Amino acid sequence: MIAALCAQWGLRAAPEVLGDGVNRVWGVGDRVLRWSARWPRAQVEAELDFVRHLDEQGVSVARPAATPGGAWTVPHAGGVAVAFERAPGVSPTALTPTFLRAWGAHLAAMHRAAEGWTGARPHWLEDPWWVRAHALIPAEDEALHARVDAVLAAVEGAGPLCPCHADHGPQNLHAHDGRIITFDFDNLHFQPLALDLAVPWSRLVREPPGAVADFVAGYRAVAPLPDGMVADMPRWLAVRRVYVLLSRLDLWPAPTSEQRALLARYRRLALGIEEAS
Repeated sequence: MIAALCAQWGLRAAPEVLGDGVNRVWGVGDRVLRWSARWPRAQVEAELDFVRHLDEQGVSVARPAATPGGAWTVPHAGGVAVAFERAPGVSPTALTPTFLRAWGAHLAAMHRAAEGWTGARPHWLEDPWWVRAHALIPAEDEALHARVDAVLAAVEGAGPLCPCHADHGPQNLHAHDGRIITFDFDNLHFQPLALDLAVPWSRLVREPPGAVADFVAGYRAVAPLPDGMVADMPRWLAVRRVYVLLSRLDLWPAPTSEQRALLARYRRLALGIEEAS
């Protein structure tokens, strides 16, 4: 597959595997190639349009790269292939106060730039993992079935909705020369901003005291973040933790012993009987 995709984009460098989960991802020189069968071509085209929109608004992102013939997407093997510029820098490992403030400011800038964009991306509850939630959960796990219904009922009708990255964790951004560059917009949905914030929040609650305050201060330097939304984050964090479990149940249909241990922990987090640490 990778040889055929490199030929489409005229790439000659040796490819390296960067990901092989929901999407297949390779680094090829200064480009990143992604193949996925998760979304139809029209929605992938909308994802790229959104990324270009953010770039035009001055948000640092890994920009899409067209083929030499000008195609942004290439249907291949039942899925859709795309290419992006390879983001400089590395994903952060130490979440220092300086980085946390920069992260908050970067996400706020992204939220502000997203206002008014419309495109063919799904509502967050149209995500396949939410659509198939009860099918993914073992039939006998009554507690988890009930938890799915409860966390969704707790946020029913929440809005307004905004196009959001929906997976803005350190694994999907690089720090470079004092700025943050975001990539991997595959999860782009229309959803409440609070649900987008729940992604970094799920990491912040595992950091030393003060991490949340640093992130919030950075965000508020660019855009409003009401106290009520901050106080309401536990409700959205519960939604996020259920979603993460659903994704792993789908990705690991025949889990290894290590994956079974992780699934057990994700289940406890989703049920609210264990806090992240």
